[in-house]
Amino acid sequence: MIAYITAQFVDVNVFHFLKKKTQGKMLWLRNNVSTLTSQLIDSIAVILITHYWANALPMQADVSVEYQLLKFVLSGYLFKVFLALFDTIPVYIAVYYLKQFLKIEDELSF
Repeated sequence: MIAYITAQFVDVNVFHFLKKKTQGKMLWLRNNVSTLTSQLIDSIAVILITHYWANALPMQADVSVEYQLLKFVLSGYLFKVFLALFDTIPVYIAVYYLKQFLKIEDELSF
């Protein structure tokens, strides 16, 4: 839960920071950068908490801990990167239909 809350906090703040910087445009950039940043933090936090606090990762005694933790983080993060990049098109479609449904003119620019 700690990892999730921290990642969501980062996601929202990065998204809104980028929204100000891009003046409400480039939804694809805001969506991907905020998600990829927060998912990196989430991946690192989950692996470190799982290893150091819960001692629940299958660690090999003959391989360095750092290498194994890095492998866990990267494998989880790469999966999340794929999903984050894949969800860009559905986000655009959802925003398009929500703008029409809510009768919003240009507040949710691409």
